Amino acid sequence: MPTAYETTNISAVISENLKREKVLAWISKGNARETYRRKLQERQPGTGSWFLKSKPFQEWLVGDGETLWCPGIRTLVFIT
Repeated sequence: MPTAYETTNISAVISENLKREKVLAWISKGNARETYRRKLQERQPGTGSWFLKSKPFQEWLVGDGETLWCPGIRTLVFIT
């Protein structure tokens, strides 16, 4: 018969496995290729050009690979 300690550890492992399974199910739920295709079709010409032409982005683009943080509606992180 398992000790209280062993039972607690088994419960913790089971709990972590269930969490991991839920996260994996959530991540793999969507079809990335289809979502990309759909979003690409919805894109309006010129979208984001102000950002791509901005001095901070241009400096980052030719820089030494530092992380570029772009706070706003949804945080974007670009890493080279």
